[in-house]
Amino acid sequence: MKVLAFKDKWAQLKDDLKEDHPYFLEGRLPDNGDTNPNIYLEQLVDLGEFLRKSARKILIKLSYDQLNDGFNEALKERLDRNRDSVAYLIVIMNSDGKRVFVKSDEGEGLKATLSMKRDIEELTGEHTVELLF
Repeated sequence: MKVLAFKDKWAQLKDDLKEDHPYFLEGRLPDNGDTNPNIYLEQLVDLGEFLRKSARKILIKLSYDQLNDGFNEALKERLDRNRDSVAYLIVIMNSDGKRVFVKSDEGEGLKATLSMKRDIEELTGEHTVELLF
């Protein structure tokens, strides 16, 4: 899909764009019935910056079976090194369907970044961290 930028918008962005870098794009899609439509660029924001500004909460899902002293200490270290302001909720699920919720303290939270997500998921497993908007 092509993204088109008008001359004034392109002049604002061209020097700051990085190749192979993720961005959050807002644009207009014309309603002209084209099977391969172009998007007309309205706004382009670094994806990491967008996540930091827009995330309301971070959800971390764990299995009760994962918990042990080593895991708990490693999780605490990862939470500490990713500290920031976005509140988080840890959901610990038991095999019988029961759940325990651990909520971050008021004013404490995590960075809402892809690197935080990858760091914690390296320990907890794939798709265990969600950023809620």
